[in-house]
Amino acid sequence: MMRIALCAVVALVVSATGTAAADPTPAPSPGYQIPTPNGPVFPGVQTYQPVCLTAPLACGFRYHPDTGTWQPGGDQ
Repeated sequence: MMRIALCAVVALVVSATGTAAADPTPAPSPGYQIPTPNGPVFPGVQTYQPVCLTAPLACGFRYHPDTGTWQPGGDQ
């Protein structure tokens, strides 16, 4: 009798979990790429010169301790 009750509880738990939700709809892409000598570029994406990766101050970047990143712009 105990085995039947245990099987019934297991069946309820398994059937109550349901199915997993589908992935959310991804953000729409710009739909096209612009080929450049440095590789494909998406329209609207801002790129910086390679020197900005090694010398962020030379490109006017400022360090933001709240995020721990270098961001373009003035003293913020």
